[in-house]
Amino acid sequence: MSRAFLIKKNNTAGEYGKSIMIDTGTPVLLCELTELGVCILTMNRPAGRNSIGDDMTPFIRHMLHILKDDDRVRCLVITGAGGAFSAGGNFMGTDKADVTPPPLPPAPDGWKPLETDKHGNFKQMQRTLTGAIYNFPVPTIAALPGAAAGAGASIALACDMRVASTKGFITTAYVDIGLTGDYGGTYTLTELVGPAKAKELAFTNTHVYGEEGERLGIFNQCVPDGELMKATMELANKIADKPPQTVAVLKDNINFAVSGADFLTALDHEGVNLRQHTESKKGQAEFAMMRQRFQDRMNARRKK
Repeated sequence: MSRAFLIKKNNTAGEYGKSIMIDTGTPVLLCELTELGVCILTMNRPAGRNSIGDDMTPFIRHMLHILKDDDRVRCLVITGAGGAFSAGGNFMGTDKADVTPPPLPPAPDGWKPLETDKHGNFKQMQRTLTGAIYNFPVPTIAALPGAAAGAGASIALACDMRVASTKGFITTAYVDIGLTGDYGGTYTLTELVGPAKAKELAFTNTHVYGEEGERLGIFNQCVPDGELMKATMELANKIADKPPQTVAVLKDNINFAVSGADFLTALDHEGVNLRQHTESKKGQAEFAMMRQRFQDRMNARRKK
C-alpha cells in the first residue's frame, strides 16, 4: 500500500458535521477529515483499550506521512475509541494484521540510520511515530477519554495540546513493568512539568487525572466525560479557521524556543521566519485575508 485513498462518501450526518472517511488500510485505525480541515485519527481497538502493536503502529506512521503533505488538513486530532486513549504497547500479544502493513516511512527531518547502528531501525520507528507527531506541520491535539499509558502516553504527550475528560489520565507505566520508556515520553513530560515532577511521576507510576493534569499543565482542558469530543472539536475548529502557514510558522517558533536555544538565537530564528513568511505569496495572501477579516469585524461593530 503506497498511499491511503479516499472513500467517496459524504458523511453529512456524522458526529463532526460534513466529512469524508479516509481509508487507513486497517480497521484498527480510523481517519476522518471534516470540511473545516480537522482530521481525526482514532485508534480503534476498544476491547483492548486501544493497545498498540505491529498491526497498528505501521498504519499510524503511514497516515502521518501521508497527511503531513495534505493541504486540506488544518488541525490533527488523535484519540481512542471507547473508554481509553491507548493503554500502550500490547505486551500480551499483538493481533495479526489482516493486510500487509505499509513499510517504514522516512523520518520527517530526512534523518537516516547508519548501517552500523544496531538500534537504527528502532530509532527510525520512534522518529516516524512520536517524532512525526511532535514535528507535524499543523497543530495536533490528543483527546483522552480514559487511560493514556506507556507508549500511549508518549503519543498523547507528543501532541501540541491535550484535552482530557474527567476520566482521562496520563501514566508513564514503564517502571511497573520493568522498562525504562520509549517514544519520547520522558522528554515531553519533562518539557511540560519540569524535571523534578517528571521524575516523581515516572518513578512512582502516578496516574494523573484530568483536573490535576490541567493544574500541572499536562492537559489544556479537563471537561465532563460526555463533552470530550465536543470541546476538542471546538478547539480544533478555532485553530483550523486560522491562516495555516501563519499557524505552522508560529508552531515552529515555539518548538524552536523549547529546543534549548538561547534567547538571541531564538530571536534570530523568529525574525528570519517572519521575513520569509511575509515575502512568500502564501504569507502575503494570509496577511491580506486576516486584515480584511479585521476590517469586517470593525465595520460590523460600528453598525451596532
